[in-house]
Amino acid sequence: MSNIPAVTKYYKNKLITALPVIALFFVVLFITILFHPEEANELHKHWLTAGNISQGYLLMAAAILLVIINLQRSDYSSTRNHWYLLAALLSILTFTIGKLAFIKLLSLPSIVIIWFCLCGAVFGNKVAKKLRIAAFVMLMAMPAWFIIQPILQGFTVFFVSNVVSWLDLTTYIYKNYIEVPSGTIHVAGGCSGIKYFTSAISIALIASAINHRNLRSTLISIAIAASLSILANWIRVLILVLYGYYEGIDHPLMADHDGMGWVVFAIVLAPWLFFDRLIPTHHHFQHEILKPFAISNWGKVIFWSCIPIAIYASIGAVYSPRFSQQKPYVAGKDLKDFFPGWGKLNPKTTGIFVVQDHDDVQIITDLGACDSRKIGVFSFYSQSQNKEMISSVNSIWDKDFWEVKSIEQHQTQHQSHPVIKAQLQSSAQPTTTIYYWYQVGNHVATTTLNGKLLQLINRIAKNELSRIFIISSSGQEECQITDEELERYIDQLDRAYLGS
Repeated sequence: MSNIPAVTKYYKNKLITALPVIALFFVVLFITILFHPEEANELHKHWLTAGNISQGYLLMAAAILLVIINLQRSDYSSTRNHWYLLAALLSILTFTIGKLAFIKLLSLPSIVIIWFCLCGAVFGNKVAKKLRIAAFVMLMAMPAWFIIQPILQGFTVFFVSNVVSWLDLTTYIYKNYIEVPSGTIHVAGGCSGIKYFTSAISIALIASAINHRNLRSTLISIAIAASLSILANWIRVLILVLYGYYEGIDHPLMADHDGMGWVVFAIVLAPWLFFDRLIPTHHHFQHEILKPFAISNWGKVIFWSCIPIAIYASIGAVYSPRFSQQKPYVAGKDLKDFFPGWGKLNPKTTGIFVVQDHDDVQIITDLGACDSRKIGVFSFYSQSQNKEMISSVNSIWDKDFWEVKSIEQHQTQHQSHPVIKAQLQSSAQPTTTIYYWYQVGNHVATTTLNGKLLQLINRIAKNELSRIFIISSSGQEECQITDEELERYIDQLDRAYLGS
C-alpha cells in the first residue's frame, strides 16, 4: 500500500513526459478531420462496423497508452533528425497520391507514418525509437492489412473443407462455397479472420513493449499470437458451417456471429498468456525525477513541425472531394469518371441522367439490341448476413464502402440473355455483385426483380438514397438513339419502375 503514491506519481510524470508527442498526434488528427474529412470518415466507419476493424478505436487508445509508458524525459533531444523530416514529406506525398488515386492502401496508413516521422524530426531519434511499437499498433488499426486477406481466406477454406470432408457430412464443396441441405454457405472474405489476426499481433506488440523485449523475443510472441488467431478463425468458421448444416443457414447465429467470433478468439488465444510468460523480459520499474525537457530551442521545434503540417493541411484545402462540385446533368459524361474499370466493358455512352449527386444505387440499362431493351439491377449480398438484398433485414450500403476493382463480361449459353458479373471490393471485404438482365419491352421480370425494385422505390420515397440512370448503347450505328428517345425512355423508366 505504501507504494501506491509512488506509482501514482510515476505515471503522472509519464503522462507529462508524453504530452508533447500526444499533442502532436492530436494536431495531425485534427488536421485530418478538418481538411481530409473523407479519410477521417472512412476510418470512423471501419472502426464502427462489426464486419470491419471494429477494434480500431481500442487499438488507437492502446497505442497512446504505450506512448505514455515508454517515453522518458531523457529521450527528448535538442538535435533533430532531418532524415525524419524528409520521410515526413515523402509520407505526405504518398498520402496525396493515395488520396488522388483513391488508393486507401496508401492514404490511410500514411496518416500514422506522418505523425511518427514528425515526432522523429521534431523530438529526435530516441523518441522515434520509443514510438515504433505504438506506431505499429496504430497501423494494425488501418484498413491496409486486407491485402493479405485472400491468403488467410484460402487457409480457412482449405482447413474447413478438409474437416467437413473428414466428418463425412453430406455437402458439396466448390471453391469458397459449401452446399449444405438447407442452402449455400459462402466462406467469403469476412471469414479470413483478418481482424483477429491484427488484434493478436497488437496484443503481442503491447505485451512486448510493456516488458521491454528485444526484437527476437517480440517476434516469438507475435508468431505465437498470430498462429493462435488463425486457428481461432478456423474454429469459428467451422462452428458456423456445422450450425448451418444441423440447424439451417437461417439460424440467428449465422446472421450475427461477430460476438461469437470474439469469444472463440479469447478462448483460443488464452494459451498465449502462458507461453508469453516464458519469453524473456527486461521489465523494470524506476521512479523518474521530473527534469526540464532537453529541448533547447522551442522556436525551432515549432518551425520544423509547422512546415510539414502546413503542407499536409493545404493538400486537403486545395483538393476538392470527388463529388462535391457535381450537379445533376443529362448526357455526354464519361462513365470512367464514376466507375473505375468500366472501360473494360468498352460501352459507347449515349447519355447519363443523374437525379442526385451520389450513386448509392445504380440501375444500368442496355439499349444495344434494336428489337428489345433490357434493364439490369444490382443484386447485393451482405457479408455479415449472407443474404441477398431482397431480404427485408438488409439495407443498401453507402457508396463510400464500395470501390469497383474489376468488371468482366460473360455470355450464357443463350446469347439473348447475357450476364455481366462485376467483382466489387469493399474496403473491408470482397463481395461479388451480379447484374441480371431482363427484357423490358414485354415487361418480363421475376418476383425477385420486382421485389428489389419495390425496395428501391420505398427507399427513394423516404429519401434514404439517391439514384442514377446510366444509358449506353452497343455502338452499332443503326441502333443509336436520339436525345429525345433517350429522355422519353428515362421518363418511361421513371414511371414504370420507380413510381415517379
